[in-house]
Amino acid sequence: MEDKLSSPSSSSQGASVATPVKRQHESDDIALVIRKQPPSHVFSGEVFDIEFELEVSPGSQYSPPANVEVMVTLDSSKGISKDETKLIILEEPRLSPSRKTGKARCRLDCVILPKERGAAVCIRVGAKKEREISACVTNYIHIVRAKLWVRVDESWGNVWYKDEGGRDKSIEVTVKAFDQQNNIVKERVPLSLKLCYDSPSLLRVSNQHLLRKLGSERTLQIEEQTGIAKIRFRIEDVSKNHQGQDFVVEISADKEFQDFAPATTPPVAVRSKRNKRHRNTPSSGSSRPSIALDRNRNETFLGMQEAAQFSNPVTSLSPDTGRLREALQEVIHWTEEVVNGLYPLQWQVLGYTQNPDGSPDYSRPYHSMTNPNAVISRVLSTYNQSTRDNLNILKQAVDRTEVLNDTSGQSSYAAPANMQRAFDSMGDAGQPQNILPSRQRIDPVYGDYATLQHPSYFPQPPSRTGDPAMLNTPGRRSHHVSYGSQSKINSNEDNPESLVEYVLAKKYKSLHSGEHLGFPAYSGNKEIVGFYREATNKLGASQFVAIGRHTRDFGPFEILQATDILEEAIANKSDAVHALKDWGSIGNLIDHCLVYDFSKDVSGVGGTHHSLSGA
Repeated sequence: MEDKLSSPSSSSQGASVATPVKRQHESDDIALVIRKQPPSHVFSGEVFDIEFELEVSPGSQYSPPANVEVMVTLDSSKGISKDETKLIILEEPRLSPSRKTGKARCRLDCVILPKERGAAVCIRVGAKKEREISACVTNYIHIVRAKLWVRVDESWGNVWYKDEGGRDKSIEVTVKAFDQQNNIVKERVPLSLKLCYDSPSLLRVSNQHLLRKLGSERTLQIEEQTGIAKIRFRIEDVSKNHQGQDFVVEISADKEFQDFAPATTPPVAVRSKRNKRHRNTPSSGSSRPSIALDRNRNETFLGMQEAAQFSNPVTSLSPDTGRLREALQEVIHWTEEVVNGLYPLQWQVLGYTQNPDGSPDYSRPYHSMTNPNAVISRVLSTYNQSTRDNLNILKQAVDRTEVLNDTSGQSSYAAPANMQRAFDSMGDAGQPQNILPSRQRIDPVYGDYATLQHPSYFPQPPSRTGDPAMLNTPGRRSHHVSYGSQSKINSNEDNPESLVEYVLAKKYKSLHSGEHLGFPAYSGNKEIVGFYREATNKLGASQFVAIGRHTRDFGPFEILQATDILEEAIANKSDAVHALKDWGSIGNLIDHCLVYDFSKDVSGVGGTHHSLSGA
């Protein structure tokens, strides 16, 4: 799904237990309690449920009867009289004799819905005959004529880094209002924002100054012409300073529109910046699962490095690849700051020229713009201090590569002939494509980068050319990778789809082309054989694309990384792993993958696309 929708507070179902209301002749030994509160905001005539339970205090001598008749009535109201509201019980509430739980399906019908007073009622649930049973009362249920609806785009994530991209980086949401017939309400409705913690009760943050709204005040309203409001804001503190709680933003209408139900954004954890992971410095003290290579993979590459010592070393692309990577990251951050700094420079509509009769002339608006000097000064200052030098470092690296190519007669990244022969048995999928001195893989859980190290090529001893055993050294446990007989992905397989045994229901995107490759499919040996994606010529149908079609993105080391990702997902018992043996056929397997991916998009958990290839 391209958009993610928030959960309107009007449809939230609270889990708090209401305090029983003690009446005359009622005791505390046995009481009815609310187990699931009704929605806080409903339309007139909207059906909702109230779930309740009969609770007996420990040690009570009172034994409730097998059948308790329950009565549901209006208890109190504000902003509206009881004569203007009618409570309709659609199903007779009953208590289960065994579990002592019950549910009442109700509807509130309003004769008159006052706009300014914010009509709300409470509903009382009590026993008809047994006076010993205490009754309970729901929270206030507000009767509204419209509900706000919040949409966030696909860039919305579970984590937001507030210090990446400059001080003007912001979160943008789209707000609309819908009436009971699901029509957009086109009225000029002023809006207000409140920063809350992600909890059933939407506990408000005490310091509301942490929520900074960007743009003019006129943007904090639904426009009468379009029925849409676009709001940008920042959260100026990290979740770590708030016991690690996620934040939500409650968006509500102004007080004069109390008959509009509020809505909340999806929860988000706020952090400062991503942790920089250096190639040669493993992270320590982290409770998150490690995304570095496992011990066996390290042994494999150590053996390849030791074997490389038997041959003449190749000239490195750069004497300081760490500095090269740092320069590239700083240039990217400066570019993000430039792009994000353009938002406050957009013209904002302040008002409209009036016609002779006093009505606004929407074809002649008044505009205003934030003073751009601060943004321009910051961008130019960063460029003069560091960005110019970083661009020179990148340019020198490119020039050095061209010199190496001219002197050696071949690309400095190309694998030698003996290594090429070792990969020939893999067919197109195994052809090394621009094997770099280091690759970066994206962790499928957290989305961070970890560095996968290997030499730019791994020559073999002349006496053991093509022998996979060269990867084993004395005293080290044997764990080598043979790209010949052990691999099922070879040129002899006319139908690689027949090898599929696993599919990982996480969409991957190429870092080279930006193309969405689809769900990765694996063989029984956990080797990637291709991708399943939606067919271009038939809606709802799936299409298998063999790994050989993606040779630019998948060299031998990317294939190893793909295996690592599947093994990690299986070890973590991820629900994204779908095995053919569990679903019987490829069709059923792909259908369940699509359902899983769709459910993650709707819940806001998914939506992140990972890449298996290096940058």
